[in-house]
Amino acid sequence: MIHSDSPLVSVVMAVNRDDGFLKEAIESVLAQTYKNFEFLIIANDARDSLWNYLKTLSDPRIKLSRNSVGGLPFNLNFGVNLAQGSLIARMDADDVCRPERLATQVEYLNAHPEVSVLGTGYQEINEQGQAGVIYEPVLTNAQILEGEIPSVRQLSHPTRAHDIQAF
Repeated sequence: MIHSDSPLVSVVMAVNRDDGFLKEAIESVLAQTYKNFEFLIIANDARDSLWNYLKTLSDPRIKLSRNSVGGLPFNLNFGVNLAQGSLIARMDADDVCRPERLATQVEYLNAHPEVSVLGTGYQEINEQGQAGVIYEPVLTNAQILEGEIPSVRQLSHPTRAHDIQAF
């Protein structure tokens, strides 16, 4: 049950190691212009060093959980089950989202209550921080149903808020 003092959005991240981008991924969530969210980080079979780092994070929106069973899907579902928000935003430990991601997505969902799943375009960034390929967003439900778009990468988790177009 959602309580009136509960956050509207629950950001869910499962992590089992730091590939060098975890700190930036976490900071990008905490830097959101939209503030009514909780950040659930599920440490999935994580080493003590990773768990100890996560415990140093002092933002009150962060809620940590350590789990030693299941893979990524299990731990994401575990996080969703812990979520207090009525909206779920997915985040990966090696991705970065723009500061206005949640604000733009919440605004869009409020204006379009018929929308159940929201995604946008995104740009790949390599290990050296160089921008790569830009993937355009899925624009319509008809495109999905008619198979007009590639079957891979249709909904990337931390997609860029500024790419949201008419869905």
